[in-house]
Amino acid sequence: MKFLKEDSQLDALSLHFETLLIRIESGQSLRQALKDAPAIECSKKWADRWSPLRERLLNGHSQAIQGLQSFRNSLLLEQKLGRLVRKKAFMPLFQACSVMLTSLLLVVFTQVWGDAIFEFTLKDYLVEFFLFSVGSYWIYLLVRALFRELWYLDWIDFLVSIEGQMSWGQNLLAAWKNTQALQTRFPQALQDYLKLSFREAQNYESLKNKTSPLVFKKKDLLQKRCVERWSQIHELFVRNESVRLLISNEAMSSYQRLENQLEYKSEKLSGLLMLPLFCCFLPASLYVVVVPLLKLFTQ
Repeated sequence: MKFLKEDSQLDALSLHFETLLIRIESGQSLRQALKDAPAIECSKKWADRWSPLRERLLNGHSQAIQGLQSFRNSLLLEQKLGRLVRKKAFMPLFQACSVMLTSLLLVVFTQVWGDAIFEFTLKDYLVEFFLFSVGSYWIYLLVRALFRELWYLDWIDFLVSIEGQMSWGQNLLAAWKNTQALQTRFPQALQDYLKLSFREAQNYESLKNKTSPLVFKKKDLLQKRCVERWSQIHELFVRNESVRLLISNEAMSSYQRLENQLEYKSEKLSGLLMLPLFCCFLPASLYVVVVPLLKLFTQ
């Protein structure tokens, strides 16, 4: 339900900003276009982004069409990322839940509607509980691994937010400073690197020979990619060269990279889910049939 609510909010926001753009392109001023704008419920993140942009637009510090288009592009990217994550996670989660429910229903059926030979002792219930608990926790760990790299969504959000603010007229340092909250959700090594980069960027100092060793000890390819790309952005900035296009391109390529990573991990997860199936839930299902029959034949 939470996902559906967020989707609905983003759809409403995207539609609203599309209407604003059409009105402005038709000749209305920004104030006229915003005059009868409806109140739309949204998350604090989007409200915090919209407030400074609205102020800049109304004060004439940014071009209306460019600023609104950049904001709407961020909304569309967020929607696309949300759909991607749910699409990749749905099938593995569906498989896991189907296996658990099937095994559980078999146990319940044999105990409630089964013959007297299927009655369990306390020991039998404990064995079933153990198998279900281990299998469920195993699935939980496997599914959680799929979401372990979703911090990369915040990295993309970080890049899009900076690019958007730069399109409104802010420089890199000001836009960078306004995204501190997003950076707190990055892996610690990447946070340390960005803090070092920000400190040196304020003095227009190069990062060469100052790279944090913590980053390169990580085997995470996504973190390594972030560091390599941001080091290029940093070096361009301290040489007073334009970085906005590079940041924009990195945001889009990062989305494709995350999509490929989720594709690979979701396929891998589908195979790994066979392990708790055969090691826990299948034995639990067989237990309710085989053990009572063995007891019957040994009597």
